[in-house]
Amino acid sequence: MASSSRAAPLAESIAIYERGEALKAHCETLLRTAEARIEKITLSSDGKPTGTEPLDA
Repeated sequence: MASSSRAAPLAESIAIYERGEALKAHCETLLRTAEARIEKITLSSDGKPTGTEPLDA
């Protein structure tokens, strides 16, 4: 009976870990997408905005 009481928490822990891994992968994908959309504002020598260029992240 002791082993079956340990099995449930272990199975639950594994499921929680797997869910965490899936969330991590999803968040990394969202971050990469957001980083690809960020642009850097370019400035002229007098400090006025002249346009944008891709951000080197």
